[in-house]
Amino acid sequence: MPTDADAIGFGDAEIHEHIDGRLAAGHELLLHIPMEPGSLDVDPGPNVLLTGIPRQELLTSLKWNLDQFSGYVGVNNHMGSRFTADLAGMVAVMEELKKRKLFFLDSITAGNSVARKAARKVGLPFAGRNVFLDHADDVVEITKRLVEVERLAKRTGLAIAIGHPLGATGARLVPTVGHELRRSGKRYGLATQCIGAGMGISTIIEAL
Repeated sequence: MPTDADAIGFGDAEIHEHIDGRLAAGHELLLHIPMEPGSLDVDPGPNVLLTGIPRQELLTSLKWNLDQFSGYVGVNNHMGSRFTADLAGMVAVMEELKKRKLFFLDSITAGNSVARKAARKVGLPFAGRNVFLDHADDVVEITKRLVEVERLAKRTGLAIAIGHPLGATGARLVPTVGHELRRSGKRYGLATQCIGAGMGISTIIEAL
């Protein structure tokens, strides 16, 4: 069960080198766009997509994010509990993504997200997160979530899990890959984690 996650920071001076390297390695990239969170005390980052602003202003922020680099195949929301509940705003986002032949992956940071409805309305390919791995930065709890992901994938043929660059998450991913190599009889497995600002860490595991 190879586990892969990439993050590239907009402020990275070598962003195109990072992107070219990941594309050359066969990775598919997602663009993580900041969207308005539920709490006003949280800073989602620059050019965040906000509710209650004129459509053109919203599209200006969206296009700024989308134009930071190219080569990605889809978009995922960073935060966004408030914004993803706004149908008009999400439809505007989906319409722009459709023009660019992208898809949208909803982290589902809140249960009232209308992202799926908006994507269906404009005919945009859509996927939604099934499991959050690390609500708690605890190896035991993360292990339970990984088991949940595996069971769901076996039952339905698909499972989407989202995690964060936390110590416990990394500590669990590596042995999970090792156990899967033993079970499947395969030789190599890859575990990677994003750290932020264009950095990351990768581990290749070989079964001997």
